[in-house]
Amino acid sequence: MDKIKILKVEPGKPPCVKEIANDFKASQAEVEGDIECVGFGDGCVAVINAEGKINGMQPNRRNGDDIICGPFFICGDTPDGDFISLTEQQIEKYKDKYSNEMILSVPKQPEAHK
Repeated sequence: MDKIKILKVEPGKPPCVKEIANDFKASQAEVEGDIECVGFGDGCVAVINAEGKINGMQPNRRNGDDIICGPFFICGDTPDGDFISLTEQQIEKYKDKYSNEMILSVPKQPEAHK
């Protein structure tokens, strides 16, 4: 089975490089559910949990005006829509981008009684 090199991004953790099997079930396992792809327009896609927000998964990182909830990964994308390994340059680009953009959950403070 073919493997691809991805950049895994989990809530509250720095991104990490890993290899996964290049198949549907492995992609689902990485995002903990059904997958949805968000293209970056540069030959890379973010593979996210399609129902991360609906299922109440922890906020993870910003993507434009949106927030990705739950774990996701970034991989390369062919013109035919197949997943491929990231290049070293792509890894560095997205590692830099997502290392400094963590979303932290802050518990709501109880209101003071007057």
